[in-house]
Amino acid sequence: HGGSLRAALELSRGLVDGLRRIAVVPRAALPLAAIFVLRCVGMFVVVAAILLIKGAVTDTGGRLGVSALVLTAIGAGAFTATVAAPILNRRLRRGGLIVTGYLVSGASVALLGGFRDLYALTLLMLVGGFGGSLAKIATDASVQDALPDRLRGRAFAVYDILYNLASVVAGGAMVVVAGVGLGPLLLGTGAVTLVLAPPLAAALRRAGLFSAVPPAPAAAPVPAGPR
Repeated sequence: HGGSLRAALELSRGLVDGLRRIAVVPRAALPLAAIFVLRCVGMFVVVAAILLIKGAVTDTGGRLGVSALVLTAIGAGAFTATVAAPILNRRLRRGGLIVTGYLVSGASVALLGGFRDLYALTLLMLVGGFGGSLAKIATDASVQDALPDRLRGRAFAVYDILYNLASVVAGGAMVVVAGVGLGPLLLGTGAVTLVLAPPLAAALRRAGLFSAVPPAPAAAPVPAGPR
């Protein structure tokens, strides 16, 4: 048990140190923060979709069938984003892909979230899967280019933690707002996502993520402070 505890503490220290180093490199920190927020939005919508399916479909077989259709729609959206990302990147660059992910995801939730209809829900998941995956692809590439080799492992470990933490945050948020109707919740979620897009675009532009040629990996100095 002592060895396991020491290993866990060592891992925690490494992750915290990696997070401190990443935080001073905006070309890595901003995409990671952006994808965390968008992942929270996406998982919140998925939880809402589960509740909608539960309320709209009474038999277990029907629920399984609709859930499979929704998951297929998300996968189809993600696959489409994988194909489209290299083409769109030529014009939009990585910052543009992340912002486009926000706009596409936010617009789909705002426009379709108010409909308690399984067809609208499937379309929402298709378009949302496209937007979320587009931003994720750009984030992967941005973090890869922004950091030196020695920090990439820690960066992607932090990335995985944030990605999983988003599911916890989304579930907790749904518990907090459980008394509100799903329609207004989704409309509000889409509106907030759209509102976040312009300031995010400005921050990503300042960080150089709209440049045609990515800068060399940063040295990622440790923030000043007591040792």
